[in-house]
Amino acid sequence: MKVKETLYLFNKYSNFLRFRIRIIITPLLVLICLSAKSQDIHFSQFYASPLIKNPADCGDFLGELRIADIYRTQWFTLPIPYVSNAISIDKPIYIRKEHFGIGLVLINDKSGDAELTVSKLYLDLSYHKKIKRQYFHVGIQAGVVNKSISLNAITFPDQYNRLTGFFDPSFPTSDATNGTTFYYPDMNAGIAWKGHFKVVEPEVGVSLYHINKPGENFFGTGNQLMIRKSYYSIVRIDLKGKLDLAPAILFTEHALASELVGGVNLIYMTGKETSAIQEIYGGLYSRNGLNRNFDAAIIQCGLSLKHFDFGISYDLNVSDLSTATNNQGAIEFSVVYKKISSLAFQKTIPCERY
Repeated sequence: MKVKETLYLFNKYSNFLRFRIRIIITPLLVLICLSAKSQDIHFSQFYASPLIKNPADCGDFLGELRIADIYRTQWFTLPIPYVSNAISIDKPIYIRKEHFGIGLVLINDKSGDAELTVSKLYLDLSYHKKIKRQYFHVGIQAGVVNKSISLNAITFPDQYNRLTGFFDPSFPTSDATNGTTFYYPDMNAGIAWKGHFKVVEPEVGVSLYHINKPGENFFGTGNQLMIRKSYYSIVRIDLKGKLDLAPAILFTEHALASELVGGVNLIYMTGKETSAIQEIYGGLYSRNGLNRNFDAAIIQCGLSLKHFDFGISYDLNVSDLSTATNNQGAIEFSVVYKKISSLAFQKTIPCERY
């Protein structure tokens, strides 16, 4: 009798627990979707990823082709770190003395035990106009976004193994499928202004992301993605001699979230055209939010080697999360390759080429 009563109570408690867990898990999955849509990919070296920083930067460089890649891994103390990667390729196009730009952007971001993956592919078009020593830029990106989530690493109430006393992910479940995915169109746009005034070269830009406010939901309806706004300023100051100072600041706001990244790099120029290394830089940045505590101190350094620009940065986490992360934030690697225009080279060199 006691055995039957025990089994009855166990089954009753299991059903009650299963019902409770479903009530808890369902809102959590919804929160995952909502939080994921409000957190766009971000980088500490925002200046090293021009088409991510602003669609108007497409094709704005001296050369025939530019390829930029930036890779970020965050919170290595977690079993599965957050990993972000962005690759862009762009080139200038000249039509009847008018300067245009065309490019492609590919973004991939993976986070969490459920492997929430965001993949984005954009076509970028831009127009550039020079008026004396001032430059005006406008650009637009249009593409498609795919979001997917894998539930293989997550267990549900009906996957409880009574023989072992643990949840078994190999058991079939009626609570969720093994993976789910959806697509939506997305559009971004931006404008920028650059100047050249003796020893100062300023740049100011504004970017708008998700301007079409696409629907974003694993369940098919609702959850409209709000417009993300980004404002930045980058200045390069000639200190005379072989040193330049390059302060920069980026502010973004998306719904109720905001982020401020800013700092300064000191650039040393070798001054030798035949030298493989043209520039070396290093500096300090910080990440903060207007409505939250100081997040991270960022150490940066890099160099220009022939046609390549290399950069590395490390985020030292100093927020309340530092207890869990042991102050380990993120590490970033960036590389930008520029193919020099042979036509421009021929025009600038007055002697015959061999």
